[in-house]
Amino acid sequence: MNTYISWFDWQRTTTGLEWSSIVGNTGRIGGVASIGATSLSVTPALTVLINQYDLITIFDGSSSETVQATAVANIGATSIPVAATAFTHGAGTPYCTDGY
Repeated sequence: MNTYISWFDWQRTTTGLEWSSIVGNTGRIGGVASIGATSLSVTPALTVLINQYDLITIFDGSSSETVQATAVANIGATSIPVAATAFTHGAGTPYCTDGY
């Protein structure tokens, strides 16, 4: 998957669409996530519970990817346990989770 627009960019456009129910947590990766990372530090803290098998989309141009949560991450957590990432993602890279 390649994406050159993040949810930050998309939410600023006037689409007339309701999107808050389909997008859960929105934020940025808090630190560098190397290839094969199994945990993503995130900022701000989670506002929606992430269940095992939920999807996390990382918006990073040609290195964009969707990873799966490997365990529950509670509201207020600052990291998400995930299946190994396929790419390296720098601190500040936007991400979002599925809705609630």
